[in-house]
Amino acid sequence: MNIKWPKTLKAIKCRSIIVLLFLLGAFLATPANSWAQTYEETIDSLVHLLDGMVDPRQKVDRLNEISYAYRRVSLAKMIEYAQQARALATESHYKQGLAVALKNIGNGHLKTGSPPDTCVYYYEKAIQVAKQIEDYYTQAASINNIGLVANTQGNYNISVPYFHEAIALFDAKVMDERKISLKALMLANLGYSYFGLEEYEKAFTYQKEAIELAEEYGIKFIPSQYMDDLARSAAKLGEYDKAEEYYQKALVLQRQTGDYESRIHSLLHFLEMKMEQQKYEEAEALGMEAVAVASERDFPILLADGLNKLSEISRLTNKLNEAVAYADSAMQLSRDIFNLRHEQTAAFHLSQAVAAQGDYPKAFDHLLHHLAIRDSSAKEEKLAITLEIEAKYQNEIYEQRVQYLEERQQEQRKNIQLLIGLIIMTLLSSGVISVYLYKRNQSNRIIQNKNQVLEKYITYNLQLENFAYIASHDLKSPLRNVVSFSQLLSRRISDRLSVEEKEYFDFIIAGTKEMSTLIDDLLNYSVVQREKLNIEKIKVDELINLSLIHISEPTRPRLI
Repeated sequence: MNIKWPKTLKAIKCRSIIVLLFLLGAFLATPANSWAQTYEETIDSLVHLLDGMVDPRQKVDRLNEISYAYRRVSLAKMIEYAQQARALATESHYKQGLAVALKNIGNGHLKTGSPPDTCVYYYEKAIQVAKQIEDYYTQAASINNIGLVANTQGNYNISVPYFHEAIALFDAKVMDERKISLKALMLANLGYSYFGLEEYEKAFTYQKEAIELAEEYGIKFIPSQYMDDLARSAAKLGEYDKAEEYYQKALVLQRQTGDYESRIHSLLHFLEMKMEQQKYEEAEALGMEAVAVASERDFPILLADGLNKLSEISRLTNKLNEAVAYADSAMQLSRDIFNLRHEQTAAFHLSQAVAAQGDYPKAFDHLLHHLAIRDSSAKEEKLAITLEIEAKYQNEIYEQRVQYLEERQQEQRKNIQLLIGLIIMTLLSSGVISVYLYKRNQSNRIIQNKNQVLEKYITYNLQLENFAYIASHDLKSPLRNVVSFSQLLSRRISDRLSVEEKEYFDFIIAGTKEMSTLIDDLLNYSVVQREKLNIEKIKVDELINLSLIHISEPTRPRLI
């Protein structure tokens, strides 16, 4: 963000750059090669890895990492990469990446001074998405960041409950050593809120706990960001030597990591302590450096804060024109970024500086503006509390509705699964019945074919029976003639027959009688299937002897 400096400040800006160069020269002997070496090298490596990625989810994660890394280097880039991650996560239905992207967008808007509602909107959206996938880490981080939004407006009594809620959620659901940096951040933010409430003992306790926790796990960026807050609390408790030691340590850490934002914070807080000690020249040099870095690196909220502090220093050192110019620039910038807290401070410094110049009507107008913003902030704070309660109520209703809809969806899914099961069972049953009917029809066709063959066989058998009956009946008549005439001939010529010739006649008569018996048996056999079958016991021996007699060859007479 390029700040339009007033004409009266151009010379001051040049002088601040000269002072900055002198201050930078003092740091050239330190081991660090550049301010942002670590952050920028990290970003370069992440961007390099991004180029070869194909999987959309991995690409979303990488874009989110790049966005987060830019938070201390360039806020415009931070929002740009977060927006890319959001678009790709939405397209690929990747809720984890979407929640993180929404949180990063909110962070970017928070740091660039966007309206609080805009920042809170993105954080609440991140929380909603994170709840759907039980991502407690992103939930805790977003709740923490809503507390930070309240801090930027000076509403520390509102922010404290958010930080406590976020820490409690982390302890209950996350508590992962790999993510312990989030807890350290939340503890540090809670300490900052207690500092704003002028509860310096609590502030120092939470800030020290945060830094010690980070140092225990080797997390360097936490001390880099919050060592200056610990120094502020120490200064408020009257321990100036310890506070200066903390500030110097913070500036070294920030130079090593290239943490621009934390460096600006440290410079401004260091400035405040120097003002309390009435070391205005050192305070002004720190303020010049802070304003130059904030303007160059596009941190508008910190720039407005630095301009307000330079205005106060200039007024206390009787540089009234510079005091007015600084306060006026802070006023314009605060309006541009919708920051009422810094606008209220700028109006107060303007009223003081203009009053010192003797322009009391104008000073009175600025003072009225200061009071109006203060009253408006108080009303907004009450309204914020009311809206917060209303939002929680609406959120509970929303969650209940979501739960009801999810239960309905689960019930519908069960009904659909049951219906699909019934359809599958019906299809299987239909298939089984079809196979059964097919096989039954096939069996019926085989039975019909066999019945046709059987009917033909029965017809043939009946015909054969009829033939046997007729044949047996017709054959008996000539046999009777043979027997009768053989007996008659035998009686008439019996006196002329020899014994052997009589024996021949006996064979003829016996054979014809046996043949007649066989014909009778054939006739009986032909009609046996028409009558009821009567089964009775017989003596097998007699049957065998009779059969042997019938099949034995009779003694034939010798031929002379």
